[in-house]
Amino acid sequence: MRNEVSSGILVFREVNDKREYLFLKKGEDYLDFPKGHIEKGESEITAAKRETLEESGLEIEPIPGFRETINYHFKSSGVTVNKKVIVFVGEANNGSKPRISSEHIGFKWLDYKTAMKELRYLTQKDLLEKAENFLNQKTTRR
Repeated sequence: MRNEVSSGILVFREVNDKREYLFLKKGEDYLDFPKGHIEKGESEITAAKRETLEESGLEIEPIPGFRETINYHFKSSGVTVNKKVIVFVGEANNGSKPRISSEHIGFKWLDYKTAMKELRYLTQKDLLEKAENFLNQKTTRR
């Protein structure tokens, strides 16, 4: 058994008063948000910003007050990997155009309802729901 810790940012943008989230395509039907391993000496936020920049080409500043953790496991070369992912949420500038890394085959901007239909894993859907609720609360407080 092996333990891994990653960090990432669920990126969103506001277009014509509609919120859209950025998802990177890893396979034809697999969507995920920018994330990756926390390197030695890095903080969770530093790693999240670096990975988001590396994977999407976007410089994103996390919004204070949102930090969620996803836990899951998978097999890699016959070894069970326990994965912990710390996730922040951050807004892309309106004119931002993602430039994806070679790890991905494309990207999609999806509104909340469409993303909930297209995401494959319950952990992703739970995270998206928490982010949407957090951002809706921030919007109503303005």
